[in-house]
Formats: sequence, structure tokens, C-alpha cells
Amino acid sequence: MKRIMILGLGVFLVACGGSRGGVIEGGPDWLDGSSKAHPSVAYIIGTGSSVSLDDAKNRARAEIAKVFEVAVTEQSSDNLKYLSDANGSQLAQRVERDTTSRTSKILHGVEIADSWLHEKSGQFYALAVLHRGRTANALRQQIQDLDSASAADLEKARTSKDTLNKLAYASSVLTQQMQRAGLQRSLQVVDNSGRGVTPRWNLAELSSDFRGQLERVRIQPRLSQGPESFQTSLSGAVGKAGFLVKKGEMPDFILSTRLILSEPEYQQNWYWVRGRLEILLSTPQGRIRGTQRWPIKVSATQADVAQKRALDSAANILRDELRSSLLGFAKE
Repeated sequence: MKRIMILGLGVFLVACGGSRGGVIEGGPDWLDGSSKAHPSVAYIIGTGSSVSLDDAKNRARAEIAKVFEVAVTEQSSDNLKYLSDANGSQLAQRVERDTTSRTSKILHGVEIADSWLHEKSGQFYALAVLHRGRTANALRQQIQDLDSASAADLEKARTSKDTLNKLAYASSVLTQQMQRAGLQRSLQVVDNSGRGVTPRWNLAELSSDFRGQLERVRIQPRLSQGPESFQTSLSGAVGKAGFLVKKGEMPDFILSTRLILSEPEYQQNWYWVRGRLEILLSTPQGRIRGTQRWPIKVSATQADVAQKRALDSAANILRDELRSSLLGFAKE
């Protein structure tokens, strides 16, 4: 009796099932996840089903996209291992967004190869395909471009006599190779060998070398204007950015900072504090390397809380953006 019930259930699933677990009678072969016309050696395929044909097509495309999303997410996790501080996390997130954008362009090559309507159920099925060879070639070209840019920047870092320029080029190389690592993961997905393109440089070593260079740059933080208590946040941000905080004589650079805040202004049951945060990086000889300004605007139901939030907002800006801002002051 149990055997008869199991066989009966199997017949029911074949008659009413979807694109997983068995082919529907009269349906195309790809409903079970494989296609003779688009073999796995040459294509990555995805299937989707819905009562709407457009939805079925979108779900089929999404099945292929998921494969690459996993690869990018795994690489982002690896990047965080190389960049453990707060600023490193910010960089890893920016790299992940860039890699995702690059991968999205690759996924424009996804095509809807076939669709089918199961008339009894009114369910549409769609088959999406991505050609492995064309996709692999596009990824290899992007990797080659990043490697060429990295080689050029490494040479500039080697020959430059300016400390800030050296850092900027080293940072650029690290960013490019982190992006490359994400593309390499995607390439390994479509490359039948699973090897991709062997990296020319070790990402962990590049990250370690960059941190070592940061730690040799001596920056003296000076609070030119603002609450005295903000000096601690300023010095802490310089240290978190990876630079050596120099309090005595002979720094490489002086970071002059102004935090200008208004008195709390009461409007519509809220206390508002507005202002701006400014930084200016210069050499001890007075050569200005760059300036940056950020607006401050916070509110709270109590005046003292609004003032504290303004200080916290300025501290967070420095924590998250100081390193990239200072490296952006590099000149050719």
C-alpha cells in the first residue's frame, strides 16, 4: 500500500510540478535544469516560473545573477580580512559596490533562450542563458586592464619622491587588485577550468605594505577652531586612518582642523545645530596640499543632546573619510 501511495505521489508531481525535480510532461528538456541546446560546458543557465511571462524571465535571469552575487560576497569577506580597521571596512564596501557594478555589466549578456506555457496550470516557464566563452573573455579583459593600471601605479609609487603621492599610488594599486580579486571569483565561475587568471601580486602583501607605508607618515593634528574636547577625536581619527600621530617637532604634514558650530536653534519642537567641519593639510614649510569641507546639521529635542550629536557627527566624518580625503590631496 505504501509503495502504491509513493508511486501515485510521483505521478502527481510530474503532472503538476515546476522547473525543479522533474520534467513536466510535454515540456522542454530544460525544465529539470539542463539543456541539450545549451550544454553546461558552454553555458550557465537559469530557469524561472510564474503566472506572468515577464516575471518568469526575470526569475530565470536572477538565478544566474545569484551565482555571481555569491562570488562577489565571498570576495568582500576576504577583503575585510585584509583590511581590519574602520577605514578598511569602508574601502572594502566601496570595492564591493564597484565589483558588483562591473559584474552587472557582464550580466547584460544574459539572454532568454526559450519560454513555455503549461496550459493546464497557466504557469509560464523561462530559460535564461549566459555564454561562458564570451563572458570569460570580457572578464579577462577587465582583469588585464586592472593589472596594467596596477603595474603603472606601482612604477609611479616606486619613482615618486613625494610621500603623499607614494601613498596615493599604493592605495590605488590595492583598490584595483581588490576589484580584480572580485572579477577573478566571477571568472572562476564561468571558466570551466575554475582557475581564472593567476594574480601577479599577492593581495595580502599589498595590504600589509600599504599599512606599513601609512604608519611611517607623521601627521600633527591641530585643532585651529572648535571645542577643546574635539582634539581627542581629531587625534583618534588620524590614528584610525593608519597614520602616525606626531605631537612633537618635525612631522611630515600638519592637519589643521576647524569645527564651526552654531548655538542650538529651537524650531518646531526641535533644537538644531548647524555648522561645518574643515581640514587643511600642509607641510611644516607651509605648502598647502589640500582642503576639504563637510556640512554639519543635526537635531534633538534637547539643546545639549543636539550639541553632542554635532560633535559625534564631525567625529564620524573624520573616522570614515579622513584617509581617502588626505590621499585625495596627492598631486602628480
